[in-house]
Amino acid sequence: MVAGPTGGPYQTWGWDGKDWHRVPVVGDPISGIPQGLVYDATRDRLLLTSNEYPPALATWTFDGTRWMRATTPAPRPRQRAGLAYDPRSRVVFLQGGVVPAGSDPVTKPGDGMVVPGSN
Repeated sequence: MVAGPTGGPYQTWGWDGKDWHRVPVVGDPISGIPQGLVYDATRDRLLLTSNEYPPALATWTFDGTRWMRATTPAPRPRQRAGLAYDPRSRVVFLQGGVVPAGSDPVTKPGDGMVVPGSN
């Protein structure tokens, strides 16, 4: 599953093992600049983080037909962070990255956190 700008609004694409195809979605598309995407097996959802303006990191989930913005507080904005699903604890972790210019200093390694909306 891939979501991203293609010269217009964001589109969601899926891979069926042979071909890419556009996935029709219900509701508004995600906003901001996508930063990370991971599959949350516990909730059977894709979880996406995106930087928005004013600087904020939003968390979105995709259930196969609809992108939904998480209502829980998101981590502070960052770029190039890693997302990983941990099957043992059944949560998504966000680790590291660089905080956008004009915000806090570069994040320190080891400042990992559970992504809100995944617990």
